[in-house]
Amino acid sequence: PGVTYEQCRLGARTSMMCVSIRVTACKYAVRPQESMNDVAALFNTDWVQLWALNPAINSPDSEVGFNRNLNAKGAVVNTGHMYAVGSGDYVAAVAYKFGTTVKHLVNLN
Repeated sequence: PGVTYEQCRLGARTSMMCVSIRVTACKYAVRPQESMNDVAALFNTDWVQLWALNPAINSPDSEVGFNRNLNAKGAVVNTGHMYAVGSGDYVAAVAYKFGTTVKHLVNLN
């Protein structure tokens, strides 16, 4: 699940340049030097909740903005749970289930 955005602009003379960007739901590409605490703050949560969503991260106090295995900056971390809305679900019940507010849930979606 995710969303694809496409943006086109006129280039020099008669050329056109288009870029497609695929955004995967519930993921965040960590910027260089960002910590779990920095990322958690962006999503109005704490680093413990974020760490629980990322079992592959062994040491949450180390810098997650550097992927040692790839020797490249920009690790991708999970930022939330994927949830398929079922028949009879309503926003307030889903918000309650995940311990958040309706406003926060609407902002994330």
